[in-house]
Amino acid sequence: MPDSKSFAHVLWLAALLSLAIAGSAPADDLPTDESGMAVPSTAQPAAAAAGTAAGTEGGFRPPAEELAKSDWLRLNSGEWLMGNIEYMRDGDMEFESSELDSLVISFGDISEVHSPHPNRFLFENGDVLIGPSVVQGDTITILVDGQPTTRPRGEIEAILEGTQRERNYWSFGVGFGFTGRAGNTESVDLSASAYIKRETTRTRWNTEYLGAFASVSGDTNTNNHRVNSQFDYFLTPRLYLIPMRFDFYNDEFQNIDYRITPAAGLGYEVFQRKSITWDVIAAFGYQYTQFIDPDDTEGTFVTVLGTTFGADITKYLEFDFLYYVNLGIPDVNKTTHHSQATFSFDIWGPLDFDVDFIFDRQEDPPQSPTGGTIKNNDFRMVVGLGVDF
Repeated sequence: MPDSKSFAHVLWLAALLSLAIAGSAPADDLPTDESGMAVPSTAQPAAAAAGTAAGTEGGFRPPAEELAKSDWLRLNSGEWLMGNIEYMRDGDMEFESSELDSLVISFGDISEVHSPHPNRFLFENGDVLIGPSVVQGDTITILVDGQPTTRPRGEIEAILEGTQRERNYWSFGVGFGFTGRAGNTESVDLSASAYIKRETTRTRWNTEYLGAFASVSGDTNTNNHRVNSQFDYFLTPRLYLIPMRFDFYNDEFQNIDYRITPAAGLGYEVFQRKSITWDVIAAFGYQYTQFIDPDDTEGTFVTVLGTTFGADITKYLEFDFLYYVNLGIPDVNKTTHHSQATFSFDIWGPLDFDVDFIFDRQEDPPQSPTGGTIKNNDFRMVVGLGVDF
């Protein structure tokens, strides 16, 4: 029977043999940078690679194949979220989850981000990097053209979804409303709206159209059109310069052949998230009006004050509101107002059912070409269908 000393020798030999086998096994770790941090591998998706390398101290960790399919966030609490990064700005990340819908999470509450999809990253020095990414600790690693690039996490100013392709900058939509009556009275009411927007990490250009036409027994009794266009250049994540704003308005029954208002100023984003947005602007410009009858013109300097607000009330209901006033200088009687509130119900895919409430006011309306009185206020409700792309 072996004594205790022989038994100890056997245990030592078994331990040494186990260490030798473990040391010869192939390593599963990813390449690391000079600081030892895991970086995205060019041989596999960035997020999946980092997820394989950076182990968690116990608890759940998404499998590599899942990290390669979707965006994943790990909160400071250790919880994981799967979904899609919409954008990050002003310290808040908008994250879309199929189970939890749209979430707004403070970027400081997120310990890890794994995104296998290319995103655009704007840094404080103005650099824009594009690629899959991994955020761990105080650093972010972006796979740019197959090469990992590491930056301090605190220098990220904004994150936008998608690559730097021109089509990713554009969005547009159209809407139509129609009412027809026949019998004792024949009437047709038509309304149309449209918008087109181009947005990058630093710039935003938005143009909107709103028009209405109506006739009764063949006689036109409504015919007006409005176009607003504005270009913004962001000086900070919230403050932006408006080097160009242009308004056009035409209303046959208010004796306005056309009214144009070029202006420039500043804007500020009070909120800018996917579920809620709120902007305010202040600009200075010139309002020029050409009347129909008599063939006369009128001009005045104006201060343009405005606000826009949007909110996702539910998953299927959106609310948008805007209000602009062109305050006449020095004659406040030349002041004009325009406001619009829209409730949009998602029907299917890009198709919406829209209800619009539109209000216009002139402090000093022009003389009617027919000799009648033009009222200060115009109000209408429009019901129709809209499509967003």
